[in-house]
Amino acid sequence: MTLKYDARDSQDSFACLLAPWKVGGSVGRTVYAILAHTGAPPAAHARDEESTLIGIMDTAQLAEAVVVTHNEWLKKHRRKSG
Repeated sequence: MTLKYDARDSQDSFACLLAPWKVGGSVGRTVYAILAHTGAPPAAHARDEESTLIGIMDTAQLAEAVVVTHNEWLKKHRRKSG
């Protein structure tokens, strides 16, 4: 039996889900959550003080697609709830 493992606790994961994302890194494959506006402390693996690492995609095009899709989802759902 394999145990479930998450790299971060559920509250941090939820904060990342609700934050806007951006592409970063030297080749544009890294995805970061922008958490500065939430008051959360910066993560150890961020390229700046406002971001925390989400993950790394195989290509820059995939990273950009994930970020655009996530940020559009946020805009759509914030309009519905706001």
